[in-house]
Amino acid sequence: IPGLSFFPGLVMHSKNYRRPEMFQDKNVVVLGGGLSGIEISLNIIENANKIYYSHRNPMFRDMKLPAKIEQLPPVVRITEDGLVQFTDGRTRKADAILLCTGYQYSFPFLSPECHVIVDLEGKRVNPLYLGVFHLEYPTLAFVGIPKFCLPFPMFAVQAQCVAAVLGGKANLPSREQMEADIVREREKLQFLGQPAKDEHRLGSRRRSYAAALAKLAGCSSVDPVLDDLFDHVLVCICRDATNFRNHEVVIKDSNTYFVKSNL
Repeated sequence: IPGLSFFPGLVMHSKNYRRPEMFQDKNVVVLGGGLSGIEISLNIIENANKIYYSHRNPMFRDMKLPAKIEQLPPVVRITEDGLVQFTDGRTRKADAILLCTGYQYSFPFLSPECHVIVDLEGKRVNPLYLGVFHLEYPTLAFVGIPKFCLPFPMFAVQAQCVAAVLGGKANLPSREQMEADIVREREKLQFLGQPAKDEHRLGSRRRSYAAALAKLAGCSSVDPVLDDLFDHVLVCICRDATNFRNHEVVIKDSNTYFVKSNL
């Protein structure tokens, strides 16, 4: 963001956020169209003077938010006196900027000889088969790379897949086949219009991805009811981010849930 390095107020990434008191009586610009931006905006609402939630996520445009939170488009630049300009020409005076703009992958503990490449400004790890197994060194496996999915159930399936391969209970395809599958998947994402930097963002692909892992490992995939709940919660957030946590949901079995009450 042009001018960010000269901003006179507080600049913080969401990974360093701990308490809302640090934003007491401040006008805060929260950048980022993900869940962390919404969550932190709601968390600091009692302390901050005004919150400007800046994002480009079309899913959140009609979201019901408290009057203290104003939704704005992406930031164009920041002036040295703390004035923030947005793409629609509006400007707001800010005392603090909170960057909820995602994370970069980094593996400083791996030597260059491991040939793990993190490219696209830290957004993609490759070459990985199924987002887990290194193409050149298949015993080098990564658990936890995917995003916008059910993290812990998904990572549990990944871990079982790694254990099955390393334990000799499952066999990976040939290197040529794995490489071809990687190329095919990237061509598919390109056709669907998904940027290469979002290769690890699963979204609607999370079910087929988990099923592929489970098939290789010979284990159960993520329970369908959890995937359905993921979609349910996302809809609730888009409708009313302030109160979505008050929905009481009961899981009946691995395929069924029902909403008990909306408190």
